[in-house]
Amino acid sequence: MNRTSILGLTLAVPIAPGAIAQAPPTPTQAQPPTMIGTHQIDRYEAIRLLQAELKSSPDNKADWVILGELAHEVAFELPGGQDAAYYKISREAYEKALALDPNNSGLKAAVAFAREQEADAASFDAQRRRGVAAYLAARRRELAASGVSPTVRVYAQPAPAQAPAPTGPSPSAAYPTYRPYAPAQGQPLTYRQYSSGILPSVSSTAANITPRQGQSNPASTGGAVKPAAAAAPP
Repeated sequence: MNRTSILGLTLAVPIAPGAIAQAPPTPTQAQPPTMIGTHQIDRYEAIRLLQAELKSSPDNKADWVILGELAHEVAFELPGGQDAAYYKISREAYEKALALDPNNSGLKAAVAFAREQEADAASFDAQRRRGVAAYLAARRRELAASGVSPTVRVYAQPAPAQAPAPTGPSPSAAYPTYRPYAPAQGQPLTYRQYSSGILPSVSSTAANITPRQGQSNPASTGGAVKPAAAAAPP
């Protein structure tokens, strides 16, 4: 079951997969940044690298923040009993960053959030386990209605947008949704198509890569969201 839906939180409606065509930039247009999400990288390797570099650069506030973000994501996907260590890493990373910038309201909020979640980890895990039966029942009904058509989680790229103002929002990021392997119309999804949308492009320069911060673009279309997505794992 979707962890956040179990806790009564509301997620943005995931956008469906599909390529979005865009005209090549003219000489007067800036090349839009390449989006890269944490689902496209080895987060464990990123955490290991950050921890190693922070030993020699403990005043790097940005790296403490990135470590906190990645450790939280990893913890959120681990089974109960294995997540506590990463919630601790996340909380300690935000505390380290806050110590370097005591008046930063975002860091204060992150520390408070991380402490509360770490303290509630056992209850959180128990609630996720209790949701299993409801998820399985919902998914079985859905498969019976669809003729037992399996789906795969994919990530849709948002429509390209104009470069944000210096004080404006970050560019949109890809959001997960579910796609049938064999849709009612069109060709079956191949692994080559799937991997091309998951693996990050290594041809772009680092200066032109934008991380996953930002909001989804719900106006984008191109596929169906799995009907039981509200009760499905992310």
